[in-house]
Amino acid sequence: MILALVLACSSTTDSGSTEVPFSLPPHVGSFVQTHPLLRLHGDRFRVQLRAVDPDFRCDRGESRPELCDQDYRALAASLYPGTEAELSDCVDDLSEELLELREEVEAGTVLSMVQADNDELAAQVQALVAALAVDEAELHILAGPMQEEGQHRRIELTIEHPVLGAFPARLLLPTGAWQRAPTMLMLPGHLPEAESQLDDLALLRHGQRLADEGFMVLSLAFRAYDAGEHEARVTTELLCAGASLMALRQVEAAIALELLDALRPGDLPAVMGHSGGAVSALLLGTWAPTERIVLDAVADRFLNVQRSSDGGSVQILDETVPALVPWWGCLYSLGLDLGLPDLSCEREAAAVPHLYQGYGYAEEDWPELWAFLTEG
Repeated sequence: MILALVLACSSTTDSGSTEVPFSLPPHVGSFVQTHPLLRLHGDRFRVQLRAVDPDFRCDRGESRPELCDQDYRALAASLYPGTEAELSDCVDDLSEELLELREEVEAGTVLSMVQADNDELAAQVQALVAALAVDEAELHILAGPMQEEGQHRRIELTIEHPVLGAFPARLLLPTGAWQRAPTMLMLPGHLPEAESQLDDLALLRHGQRLADEGFMVLSLAFRAYDAGEHEARVTTELLCAGASLMALRQVEAAIALELLDALRPGDLPAVMGHSGGAVSALLLGTWAPTERIVLDAVADRFLNVQRSSDGGSVQILDETVPALVPWWGCLYSLGLDLGLPDLSCEREAAAVPHLYQGYGYAEEDWPELWAFLTEG
């Protein structure tokens, strides 16, 4: 592993981050020696430790969506074969086409069920991911110090990919021997702009409690996740370019799984997805190595498309993947009571155990969740 150790105070300006070296007090020297990111296995991650939490422009409660989708839009522009004006025209046309397709699917006129097994579904999702042409580039991680929080410790991260850009994450560790802790990846749902996805997963979706009970929990925050014009723009631009925003979510989640494996080699992680993140978790479970999946999946048909309340614009969320529309019944046929109609696909049982819980992971659901995560 290529390991760069930079300890710095940072101040953010409009042009980026300015780092100012400083003398290390004794407690910081101890922090360096015990930091978990120094113990990564493998050679894909380049780590930069900081004495303060890395600052990031998204998911801090004051994010501006137009700053959080630039990397995605640049990727779409690089993949699209035409001009910028032609891409804009494609977005306008596709928005209306997707709305019409949704209406036709809901009317039952175009959806044909595909008989599939798990291998076929995994291959379909992997093909979507491969369409992004994202290579196995070295990944750069900015990591803040470990901060004690009751029965667990917290580390703020920013993960940087040379093509996908940077996205924030949070690592929660039990206070005991974390090197032997079972691992969990948490994926967020849509939230109002002023709320933090990472805080939501930690405080309201059992993230902190899982860490208190002995799990190593890695949470991701998704960009272009405003359930509004920015997410719609990125989703449609990527679809026009032959990719999809959901495939990007899969790549970022797969990177997070690699990081967990580098921290805890050989341990298969559990994956928990909330709302829109449950769709990501469900797809991830078809092709990535996972131990078990917890979800509250509320989207279906891979056509999360609707016209705005004023009747003017079409809102298109990241779950929209036309290539998966014929497969949705098979993918959701997990022997779960999801309340979705027409789950008629005959499919062998999924190899990865799944638990479906009511929307939001209520406190009364904790015993069932804990039993599911610890059984066997």
